[in-house]
Amino acid sequence: MAQLNAVQSARDSLDATDIGSLLDGLEGNIDKLEAALDPVVSQALSETTNKMPVLDKAKFYIFVTYAIESILFSYLRLKGTNAKEHPVFSELARVKQYFQKVYKVENPDPPETSKPKLTVDKDAARRFVTAGVRQARYEESPEDAEIKRKWNKRAAQEEKADRAERREQKKRRLTVEKWMKNVPGSDVGPPSAS
Repeated sequence: MAQLNAVQSARDSLDATDIGSLLDGLEGNIDKLEAALDPVVSQALSETTNKMPVLDKAKFYIFVTYAIESILFSYLRLKGTNAKEHPVFSELARVKQYFQKVYKVENPDPPETSKPKLTVDKDAARRFVTAGVRQARYEESPEDAEIKRKWNKRAAQEEKADRAERREQKKRRLTVEKWMKNVPGSDVGPPSAS
């Protein structure tokens, strides 16, 4: 009721000449608005936004939605309805949140304000470095690994050759012992060094 009284008192204080000039200004502004909106309104919104980049398309839809919602909000206020309790007000707030999201995408926070400052845990760093140094001591370079592989291969071949040589010696010894058993007078031991 208070709003209605305020509108009536404002109406009473206006002159007829003031209203005429205000209406002329309103008509001129509406004409400018129609001329500006003609490219957008003359075709479907999907055709208008078809070739736009994604961010521009999002901004365009947000602006159109905001324009519609704010016109409805203004209409409700002019009608005398408490527009802040109407669902249109919550829609306006939601659209403003979209404005903020687009703003954050266009203007990301500088790195020093968006992330907390990092500190170095000196004890953990010391453990990492110590472990890395220890591991580096025991790790082989590719050249060292190749040398070690060749060395191990050669050692295995020598071990195999040694085993074969020992088998051969054992075989010769057994052959000699067998031969000695069959030779007459071989029960006599080796000559003594007297």
